[in-house]
Amino acid sequence: MKTKIGFNVHSYFSKMNDVNFSSDIINEYRHRAQMIVDNISSIPSDTHLADSEKKYDEIKEKAYLKARELYGEDLHEFVKARLEKELGFISENDFSLCFWLPMKIADDSKSKGCPVMSSGATGSSLVAYLLGLTHVNPLGAHYRCNDCHYIKFVDDYNSGFDLPAKKCPNCGNDLIRDGHNVPYETLFGFCGDKEPSIELNLCEEYKDTLYETLFWLDILGNDAVQMLKILKEKTGVEPSENDLADNAKLLKSIKEVNTDFIPEMGTEYVKKQIERTQPQKFSDVVVLNGLLHSTGAYVYNAEKMFENNVCDFESVIAFRDDVLLYLDKRRKEYIERNGNDAPISHLDCYKISEIMRKGRAKRELSKYKNALCEIGVPDWYIDSAKEISYLFPKAHSVEYMIVSFKLLWYKLNYPNEYLKAYNEINKEI
Repeated sequence: MKTKIGFNVHSYFSKMNDVNFSSDIINEYRHRAQMIVDNISSIPSDTHLADSEKKYDEIKEKAYLKARELYGEDLHEFVKARLEKELGFISENDFSLCFWLPMKIADDSKSKGCPVMSSGATGSSLVAYLLGLTHVNPLGAHYRCNDCHYIKFVDDYNSGFDLPAKKCPNCGNDLIRDGHNVPYETLFGFCGDKEPSIELNLCEEYKDTLYETLFWLDILGNDAVQMLKILKEKTGVEPSENDLADNAKLLKSIKEVNTDFIPEMGTEYVKKQIERTQPQKFSDVVVLNGLLHSTGAYVYNAEKMFENNVCDFESVIAFRDDVLLYLDKRRKEYIERNGNDAPISHLDCYKISEIMRKGRAKRELSKYKNALCEIGVPDWYIDSAKEISYLFPKAHSVEYMIVSFKLLWYKLNYPNEYLKAYNEINKEI
C-alpha cells in the first residue's frame, strides 16, 4: 500500500472534458468534490504529531539506547561514527518524519505480536536497524558479546553470519556474529541529502488496520512475516543471530535444494540456479539472490563467468552497494601501494556505482576505464558492468535472506508446525 496526501480536484475533473460532459455539469461536480475534499482531514482530529525537533530527539534517544544495549555504554568508534553520521543526515535535512512514523508503526505492530521486515534500501541504515525497522545490521562483519560487550570487527568477510564460532576472550561466552557490510550511501546518497525511502513489510492482519501519511511510505503485506508470526506462536521460540550463523545444516539443505515452501528459494528457477552455483555460505546466498533480482547481471553474464571460473561469489557484480565497496577498496589499496592519490576518488566510486545501477555503463563507463585499470580493476569486471541494466540494493537481499534462513530453520527443526503454518497462509486447510 502506498499512501500520499493530496487530491487535485481541478486536475481530476479536467479529464471529464474528454467524455463530452457540459461545462455546467463539470463545474457542479468540481464544486461538490472540492467541498468534500475541504472537509476531509488527512490526519484524525485527535492525532497530534510532534514537531520535527521532538521527533528527532525521540529517534536519537531510541537509537542510542539500542546501540548501548548491543555494544555497551562506551560505543566502539566504528559504531559511534556510523550512528552519528546518519543522525547528522536526519537532523540536517529534516528527515525525522521518514524514520519516526515507520518507527511508530513498527513498534505498534510488534506490540501486537506482528513482526516487521524491510524492503529496498532500508537496511542500509544503522539507525533503521536500531529502531527495529529491519533485520539488517549494516555494519561490517564483527563479533560482539552480549554480556561484557567485547567487540571485534573482521575485514574480508561480507557477512558476520560467515564468521567462525568463537568464545569471548574476556568472559568466555559465545560471541554473537553480526554485520552485513552495507554502506549508507544507497539510502541517503553520497552527501546524505537524498530523502530516505523507508519500506516496511507487515503482516496482512496488521497492515489492514493502517490509514494517509504525509509522505510516501511503502507498506506491503508479506506472507513471510505472517509465517514468522504464526511459527513463533506455534513453537514458542524464534531463531537468534547465532542460529543463523551456525548454518551448516541450513546450507546443506539449500545446496541439496531442499527449499520447497521457502520464500525466494522455492521456485523451480531459483532451485535450478542454486543447484548450478552451489552457494557455500550465507553471503553467497545473498549474492545469488541479488543476481537473480538484478537485470543483466546473471543471465549471459555472471552465469557464464561462474562456469568459466572467471569470478566467484566474492567478486561478481551483484549489488550497487558492492560496486562502491569494491572500487573504494581497490582505490585504497592503490594509495597504500603507491603512496600517492588514486586516479579516482571515493565520490567517483559512488558515481560509478550509480552509473552501473541505472544500466548506463555502456555509455558512461568509458571515461573511467583508464583509471579503473590503473587501480587494478580487471577487464572482465568492466565488460560485465556493460551488460547490466539494473542493480539491486544489497540491503533488500540481506533482509529477505535473513527471513528465508529463519523460515528454513523452522522448517528443519519444526517440520510439522511449518507445514501447518504454510497451509494456514495458503488457505489449504
